[in-house]
Amino acid sequence: METAFLFPGQGSQIPNLLDDLPHENIIKQTVDEASEILGYDIRLLQSKKKLESTKNVQICLLVSGVAVYRYFLDTAHIPTFVAGHSVGAFGAAVASEVLSFEDALNTVALRGQLMEQIHPEGYGMIVVLGMDHRQLQKIIDKNYTNENPVYLANINSQTQITVSGSREGLEKVIEDARENGANCANFLSVNTPSHSPLLSTVSEQLKKEMKGVTISDPKIKYVSNYNARVLYDGHDVIKDLYLSIASSVQWDDVTSILYENGVRYFQEIPPNNVLTKLINNKYSDIRALAVSETNLDDCKYVLEKMK
Repeated sequence: METAFLFPGQGSQIPNLLDDLPHENIIKQTVDEASEILGYDIRLLQSKKKLESTKNVQICLLVSGVAVYRYFLDTAHIPTFVAGHSVGAFGAAVASEVLSFEDALNTVALRGQLMEQIHPEGYGMIVVLGMDHRQLQKIIDKNYTNENPVYLANINSQTQITVSGSREGLEKVIEDARENGANCANFLSVNTPSHSPLLSTVSEQLKKEMKGVTISDPKIKYVSNYNARVLYDGHDVIKDLYLSIASSVQWDDVTSILYENGVRYFQEIPPNNVLTKLINNKYSDIRALAVSETNLDDCKYVLEKMK
């Protein structure tokens, strides 16, 4: 039976996420390695206050993902597929050996820094529940202005969708969505208009920066954010990494592709269970576990059973 490891994106962070990782040597070594690469102790980035920074969040998520993945790799538990939501795609790229951990870490640090600098205030993201993307797109079109642009961002499921843009424009979308039947419409703890054309210059800068990294073809099948396809060429993975920052994340299609390719066990890498909830709500004949709420030995046991 096919298996997939899922790497979460921004919004999954929690304070002390690195300290809360399983106390295994290879996990600690990975956190130490990241600190050496960046030249400072990344454990200092995981406080509630520090995680208000997009850059700090993205660094911590990448390190958390790679550290736990390395534990499973070290114990001979290798998935058939990997996929990452938003910045989680960098963890998936490292897991599939397209990028080195060092190149991914430096790129993610730059990614977060550029995202903070381009729109330092007045922008963000909201999540809307209970509407499909066609209904929500009409509301977005209605409230879009050049002064206060808003864009469809992440299609996480058929009825869980995020919108990016100016806070003033997003407030209007929230009001309109609630009036038109949304179950919930609220701001996320994200200070940048991720996955929208407002970050197109960040995408272009990442494209330039990533020309200097060493690229290999995926050793584990990688599913892209940008177009929800299984990618077999390392350069296509790199393209996905820089394009997706300014494009909608097709996560609902990503999970559909994984399911259609025979995946029936999904394991979400820490620090949270957001992706696990989405996949469990979508399919009744699969098993999905979040490492953050499951004993490592139990995860290994399930992976053994899936072989």
